[in-house]
Amino acid sequence: MKRRKMPVDVLGWFDFRGELTPVRFQCTVGKETLEGRILQVVGHRRERLGNENREIFTCLIALKGRKVPAELVYLPMDHRWLLQKM
Repeated sequence: MKRRKMPVDVLGWFDFRGELTPVRFQCTVGKETLEGRILQVVGHRRERLGNENREIFTCLIALKGRKVPAELVYLPMDHRWLLQKM
């Protein structure tokens, strides 16, 4: 997996306990738009880096007809998503 910190748009849902689950994502690389569907959330952990809380989702995504492992990071203070590894 290559390390990147690319901002992405993510569609996610919350369950009745308030737990966040990502469902789809979209990002732009140059002139190309990548759209992926999250097939499975393999792992989820919370971490604090400095003064910033983060939620890290290790996922299996469908991208251009292939299954690719990826790591998505949610920053709740900024309401931003990053594609950290792919």
